[in-house]
Amino acid sequence: METKPISRRAFVGAAMALLAAPSLVRSFAGVTAANGVANSVYGTGEPPCGNSPIAPPAEFRWNPAPLELYRRADGTIATDWDVSAFAYNGAGKAYYVSLHDGSDMNDGLTLATAFQSVSKALLMPDVDIVYIDEGVYPRKHAFNSTTIPRSVSLIALPGKQVVLGTHDMLTWTEESGYPGTYKAARTSVGRVFDAAFTDPFGDYAELVVRNSVAEVASNPGSAYWDGTTVWVRTADSRSPDDQLRVFVAVKNANIEGAKTIYMEGIRFEGGTNPFRGANSSAEPNELRIYAKNCKFKYSSATNGFHILGARECFTQNCEAARNRSDGFKYHLYNGRAPMAVEVGNIGRHNGIPGETNQNGSTTHDGATIIRVNGMYFSNIGPNVADVNEETHSWNVGCVSYDSRVGVSTTQNVNWQNYGLGNQMWLDDCVSIGSLYDLYASSAATIHIRNIRSNGRLKTNSGAAITAY
Repeated sequence: METKPISRRAFVGAAMALLAAPSLVRSFAGVTAANGVANSVYGTGEPPCGNSPIAPPAEFRWNPAPLELYRRADGTIATDWDVSAFAYNGAGKAYYVSLHDGSDMNDGLTLATAFQSVSKALLMPDVDIVYIDEGVYPRKHAFNSTTIPRSVSLIALPGKQVVLGTHDMLTWTEESGYPGTYKAARTSVGRVFDAAFTDPFGDYAELVVRNSVAEVASNPGSAYWDGTTVWVRTADSRSPDDQLRVFVAVKNANIEGAKTIYMEGIRFEGGTNPFRGANSSAEPNELRIYAKNCKFKYSSATNGFHILGARECFTQNCEAARNRSDGFKYHLYNGRAPMAVEVGNIGRHNGIPGETNQNGSTTHDGATIIRVNGMYFSNIGPNVADVNEETHSWNVGCVSYDSRVGVSTTQNVNWQNYGLGNQMWLDDCVSIGSLYDLYASSAATIHIRNIRSNGRLKTNSGAAITAY
């Protein structure tokens, strides 16, 4: 089996062009449905480039697909689908939240009378939409461990930078005998980051965990905690300020049961999961999750965007990065396997050193996913992995490269598929930089068409990689 070769230089150029390109979607005004969710936009408007839609694979179980894809003359993929068409808009009210100008004693009905806390708005019995103003919201003004109690849209105000975290504003004192080392009372510490220092991707610098206060004092840019107290020494030995984020290992955004949530323009940072959605055993088929232009980063326990049994989970131009385990993850729950769409998503730099199976995007247990124009790279394990029995994925126009796991293992792969009955389709995708481009095992099949890679393909245990 051969794939079209591509040089690293050409690949990087193509990847950077995708990152810099304007959105490949066009917005539509959705028509509100009876359940408060705007009707989806399927085949609405003029097709991009005047072309006919790309037909989903004949055996792909989501056929017809919930969006139409088109191939431009230059081979790139376009779609007129926009997840904002699914924004929740029921019969209730819109409330406003402003960290710097609001008060939880206000009525929250205008920006001038905004609440200060997101959790306050979510607990209003008639809330349908929460508009959030600029700010880095600490735990007590973000969700504060509140499970989202009803269907809702959470939307950052236009042009505003909104961060919802699990950190607290701590009181720091310098540790006696250790100049430049500071301590604060804090239980349940998950991870510690310093937003004063960022890398080329805009990620905060993580403080290295040490084994004692003395080690922290000897190593700027490190932290130690013992269950009740956290000690830090910043990289520049400054006194801790609001740029230092001690993320607590508690739930951040969490929704459960037969609900619908739409999120737009929000960065979810820290917590056991920055975002978690789970259905209920009583109504396993009624969880719907939609997100646009959101980021999910710095989980302390497992995954950045963790979905359990959603009937629909549609995301667009979202990013999951620097999480303890996987970036985007979908699992069977209460007998329901998720149906997911990722358009223009980025899953990168997930996992921690010493791990070998942390992914940028991964589906499990018979879930179904469509990935379009996604970028998945530098994860400590397979960049994309679809696993366990009867999982289906259709991947179109995606790029995957540079797994960060050890080069001697089959986990150093861009596209992995394993499990009896698993099928992965790759259309117009690019792969480079890992030990293997494609790896199919345990009776799984990877179907490829118009793939560009180094041709490093591997199969075992009755699996196959085949053109279609």
